[in-house]
Amino acid sequence: MNPLAISEYVISVGSTNASKTELAKFSSKGFPFEPFNHPTFVTKGENLVYNSKSLTGTSFATSLIVGLVSRIVSYRKKLKLASNLNTIKQILKNAAMPIEGYAKHEIGYGYIDENQLNEYFKSMDNMSLELWGGNKLTYEEWMRSKEEGVTVMNLELE
Repeated sequence: MNPLAISEYVISVGSTNASKTELAKFSSKGFPFEPFNHPTFVTKGENLVYNSKSLTGTSFATSLIVGLVSRIVSYRKKLKLASNLNTIKQILKNAAMPIEGYAKHEIGYGYIDENQLNEYFKSMDNMSLELWGGNKLTYEEWMRSKEEGVTVMNLELE
């Protein structure tokens, strides 16, 4: 792992294969006995299709995570809640799933994608959570926020 990628002020991303069951051969990994040396999350980084082209690489996996972060920040802004990196990381951690056979130094807090994030919201339907300022959230509201679109302009992390 690049030393800049293991800062507490960074979300570092590793890549999985297309089936999301194995770490991609090119994905960055940390070391087993260095607790902070690991990717934060992993997501699909092989065979992503864009304009009929297949794209592969950790850079493409990173763009998927950026999209999730943007959507969370946009949704929190709609609820008039501030967004800071620790809150965003905690929401993603809560939604991430482990990949069998892999340790934290390889996959960080686990696999995350839009489906995992949707399942997170589905599982907390009508729950009031501390990360959401005591707001009652529903899966339908979360899905509606996607239809409204994420505006990357004016998104702010505190």
